[in-house]
Amino acid sequence: MQTKLKWMVRGCYYFFVIYAYFILRKSPWQWFYVNTFLAYLSTEAAFHLKAKQNNLIYWPIFLVWLAFYPNAPYTLTDLFHLTSVYPFDASGLMVFNLHMWFYFANLVAYAFICATMGIWSADYVAKTIVKKLHKAGYFWQTLVVSILLFLGAVGIYIGRFLRLNTTNLITSPKYSLKLILGMWNVKVIAFITLMFLLQLALWFSLTFYRHTNNAD
Repeated sequence: MQTKLKWMVRGCYYFFVIYAYFILRKSPWQWFYVNTFLAYLSTEAAFHLKAKQNNLIYWPIFLVWLAFYPNAPYTLTDLFHLTSVYPFDASGLMVFNLHMWFYFANLVAYAFICATMGIWSADYVAKTIVKKLHKAGYFWQTLVVSILLFLGAVGIYIGRFLRLNTTNLITSPKYSLKLILGMWNVKVIAFITLMFLLQLALWFSLTFYRHTNNAD
């Protein structure tokens, strides 16, 4: 990604974090600005990864990216918070309430942008890993992306249901590891699979758009 485009992306994130802090902090979802910033950190980490970097530089940055990446697709699960703004009247018809639609637009934009940029970062990081391992071809790209997206899906479950975040892995590693090792069952695996497939669908959409755009 070109430097100018990187700063445009950063600018969009900075604007929304500031906007969410001052405009939306009194809304039902005052945590917008925190989750947006956490999602942004994975994109920022991806900006600093290059396949030709020394391993002592590359892999620590990669671990930072991996630690923060799940925050990006995690925002999609925040769409369930729309249930706190009941959109129907007594007859079951959808109400025309601009205040409600304002919050709807903000929540959808927040989830869409964070998730899309997160998927972009996963795709980019996968490309750098494939180059670093001296592999080539769509198979290797898809394989590495799939592994990263699966790890992201695991992170979504950890964040949503174990209520652990990236800082917990640093401040309470033993406690966090105990919860993670003990969380596995059929229902958890099914949820993780769903979140993996959702991310994979977004990645295929992004890849399709890129190839179509290049063809034009």
